[in-house]
Amino acid sequence: MWDIIVAADAANYLMGAGTTGNGTEQVNNACGIAMSHAYSILAAFTMTDASNISYKMFLIKNPWGGSLYSSDWNKDYA
Repeated sequence: MWDIIVAADAANYLMGAGTTGNGTEQVNNACGIAMSHAYSILAAFTMTDASNISYKMFLIKNPWGGSLYSSDWNKDYA
């Protein structure tokens, strides 16, 4: 699946994803991502940390813009 998504990203395809869960988009999971909600996938890429461990990453956008990812790899994570 990863290879298909990376190829679609390289071809500039429109991509989306969604979360499961009960309730509305105002209920967040432990990472701050809204449950029962759709997201736009803006990019798929690999990042390597200082220990040379690679991670498969997605840059996603909440089209309603109401919540922020709040765990590791957050832009404000220290």
